Amino acid sequence: QLPGVAQAAIVAENEGALVAYLELDDTRDASGAVTGSQPLKRIEEQAMQTLLGLGISQLRLWSSLPLRPVTSKVDRQALREDVSERQAREAKWNRELQMVQRRMVKGYAAWHVFVLVLAVAVGRLQG
Repeated sequence: QLPGVAQAAIVAENEGALVAYLELDDTRDASGAVTGSQPLKRIEEQAMQTLLGLGISQLRLWSSLPLRPVTSKVDRQALREDVSERQAREAKWNRELQMVQRRMVKGYAAWHVFVLVLAVAVGRLQG
């Protein structure tokens, strides 16, 4: 049991890395005002210290975890889908980043050729 955490679930990624999903305690009273609660950074640090021994590589903090309608247990399938969606977004981002980097290299290469040709031409005119 971690202070500031209502419940937790651990899900394996495709590569076998473990991801911990933590649902934070609701620290609001009936009127919606926030009552005494720990800073989020402290909750995160305590959770990582506790979970590192279990081989957890990532920690995700949620205000509420998805629940199965019939059993009210954590819907691990929905969490696995979240992992898959995150991996797909990361793969897409990496592809786009590589494309931009290639364009930048091509642009720099074109300028370097231009500057080289210009330097050779100036050298011949002077020599």
